[in-house]
Amino acid sequence: MTPERWQRIQEIFHAAEERPEAERAALLAELCGEDAGLRGEVESLLAASAGDELEQAVAGAVADLRREPAPAAPGWVKDYRILRRLGEGGMGLVYEAEQLNPRRTVALKVLRSARHASEHARRLFEREGQALARLKHPGIATIFEAGVAEDGLPFLVMELVNGEPLNEWVKGLGPLKSLRKPDVEGPLRLFRAICDAVTYAHQNGVIHRDLKPSNLIVTEPVTLAPLDTLSAQAPLVKVLDFGLARIVDEGGDESLYQTQTAMVQGSLPYMSPEQARGDAVVDLRTDVYALGVLLYWMLTRQHPYLDGGERSLVESLRQIETAAPKRFGEWTSKWDADLEAIVLKAIEKEPRRRYESVAGLAGDLDRYLNDLPILARPPSSLYQLRMLIRRNRAGFWGLAAAVALLVVFAVTTAVQANRIRVERDRANQEAATAQRVSDFLVDLFRETNPAETDGELTARDLLKAGRERVNQELADQPELRARLLDRIADAYTVVGPLSEAQGAYEESLKVRAAAFGDGSPESGYSWNGLASAFHNQGKFEESARAARRALEIEERRLGAQDPELAPILAGLGLSLSAAGDAAGALIAIRRAVDLDRRHGRDGTMAAANRLQSYGAILRQNGDYRAAIEPLRQAVAIKRKVAGVSSMASVLNELGMALNLVGESAEAEKVLRETLGLVAQVFGEVHANVAMVQTNVAYAVEAQGRGREAEVLAREAMAVFDRALGAGHPRRSDMHLALGEALAGQGKVSEARGEFAEARRVALAAWGADHPRTARATARLGRLEAESGDARAGASLLEEGRAALKQVQGTPEGAALERALGEAWLRMGDREKARPLIEQSLESLRRMLGPGHRETRMAEAAAARL
Repeated sequence: MTPERWQRIQEIFHAAEERPEAERAALLAELCGEDAGLRGEVESLLAASAGDELEQAVAGAVADLRREPAPAAPGWVKDYRILRRLGEGGMGLVYEAEQLNPRRTVALKVLRSARHASEHARRLFEREGQALARLKHPGIATIFEAGVAEDGLPFLVMELVNGEPLNEWVKGLGPLKSLRKPDVEGPLRLFRAICDAVTYAHQNGVIHRDLKPSNLIVTEPVTLAPLDTLSAQAPLVKVLDFGLARIVDEGGDESLYQTQTAMVQGSLPYMSPEQARGDAVVDLRTDVYALGVLLYWMLTRQHPYLDGGERSLVESLRQIETAAPKRFGEWTSKWDADLEAIVLKAIEKEPRRRYESVAGLAGDLDRYLNDLPILARPPSSLYQLRMLIRRNRAGFWGLAAAVALLVVFAVTTAVQANRIRVERDRANQEAATAQRVSDFLVDLFRETNPAETDGELTARDLLKAGRERVNQELADQPELRARLLDRIADAYTVVGPLSEAQGAYEESLKVRAAAFGDGSPESGYSWNGLASAFHNQGKFEESARAARRALEIEERRLGAQDPELAPILAGLGLSLSAAGDAAGALIAIRRAVDLDRRHGRDGTMAAANRLQSYGAILRQNGDYRAAIEPLRQAVAIKRKVAGVSSMASVLNELGMALNLVGESAEAEKVLRETLGLVAQVFGEVHANVAMVQTNVAYAVEAQGRGREAEVLAREAMAVFDRALGAGHPRRSDMHLALGEALAGQGKVSEARGEFAEARRVALAAWGADHPRTARATARLGRLEAESGDARAGASLLEEGRAALKQVQGTPEGAALERALGEAWLRMGDREKARPLIEQSLESLRRMLGPGHRETRMAEAAAARL
């Protein structure tokens, strides 16, 4: 039975159930027409509706569906012009629409039969908007707006996702040659991307409950090249339709999702047994089951129970509850037992026997792909030994060779001699390459002509000349050429511009790809450097993609548990955090910290660096209080083992976190110590000195010493100008700090000028969507909202909030909501102001506590309501 036919059965059943029995026959004749099978299905449900528990559940499954024909597409819904219908489901109609401001094409979903929709259907539609509002992930369609049009029509405005449904993508893939690892890596890579998105939803309190191919859109072409090639990056998949999603009750157990008793909801082929029974409680493992069926289908093109034959709805539901899944051997003669064990564990009938979470399912797939023992089968000694041999083939062959030494001494002696020669030649080659790198750099300094630079040769002049010579003179030596390009990129990272660092890393990758193939082991360094270059330019999503690529290459070279992966994971976490993927960032940094602990690095500089990154990510994600503990641990370690320069960075991070939670006096003390260390390392005139001094100014201003903060900020700006020049884009940070000090003294006009200049500088350097520009825009808007033109302030705040999606759910985001609410309040629109102010107050009390300055400002705004 297809999902579409089941939907039709539900529609007719509900319409007939509401009619008196005397009228049902005529209605069924009208709605079923000549389709006797359809009429028989509906009549069997009507007859069974007073029967046993299963039939009652089926009856309840359709109780809230309304059966009007789909209405004609409206011309407009609020500010959105309808272009065409994209699709429809049991609850909603989806249109492609054009938004006028900002101008863009969106997907607009409206509630089907809104005039007659039940309260339950309306709640589900509203809950879909609430669920999507919690989620910001590249694998989940983004929601832009939820509301009710003037005619009472509920609507959701979402990202328009272009691509093809998963079922179409799988059809295009064709049948798999076998169900063994070399032939399934492509589909598994796609499936892992789906798991990541669903895991993120679960971590943010949302269970989907209706995962199926039509709700999964493949938005980028997916190559099936081997995993060690550059083209084999994780495909981008979008998860759609959270219409049946459940949201965790924040006051209850986060693992449980309550549903209505005796309600069957979901799509039949992917419905879990507990959904089929209409159980009152379903947990995360419902999505685990659906994903397990999805994976089974992606691999075999078959359903584990339902064969597509004609059977009644009740029989289909009983099959889901009771039938044993077909084994892989029914579809192919070549399959991996581990892969089958993973799929079968995911679709266990009893939830307690499945994986506890989607992350657990994904983790077992990762173990399978890396030849590690999986959790889906008993870890017998023989099985673990086989996995050990598979992971370490070279080591076990070495052992076999050692045994053979006793038998064929002469042969193995020759082999050993040859091995020594190869290692010696490799070492000599490395030494020669290193010498050539050194010689090249010396020649570069010696031969670069100062006359071409008016007698003054700068570091950038040398790097430009070096890059040109590398490409001219070393075209036939790709490894040396790539290595030198990496070193030139490293230098550009220090002296700038960062765009040149990015270009040099990218050129190195092209050289290696052409000579050694995409994803060569040596390219991991280049990808990691490229990630840093992207991050320092504020290109956080690009940085995260490059860091993932570096991690993939290094994991393959070193193994998934090697401690050298920790710094790459930490960098990935920082980029994901800056891009707004809080869940992904925490997963990455916690894995890095765990690697340090597993390998006995507690108390080392390596561990301190990872703890510092952990604290920075927590701070960026708005969890300021949680950030303080790992930062204090990092400080304690570095006081024992680190030099002055390393101490300065972690103290600066700790000082910022302390100031953000309202511990401004301690923050000032920590930051003044940082300032002394930075001046000791870099000298009195250095950009780092200026940056730390602005942080001191923020801490001083937070204690009410505005005049002192102003002096500190002006001194910092003077140092910055001497170090980098007044035209440097990071001068926007100086203007923001000075503006804050002036605003704290009530010097509104002067503060407005500084904030406007910060915005102008950032806008010219990075564009409107960059976080630095957005923060300057929002800060100017906040000042206007509180002390100037409320309408202009609201416009600026809206612009800043739109670009700062990553601060949603953080204290920074709540403070922006409060300021925007105050702007509307000053304009006399209490209806718009109230939810913003009340929501911000609730968030700030929870995240910062009642005594924090931002919380008190929100309380004052609430009082003015």
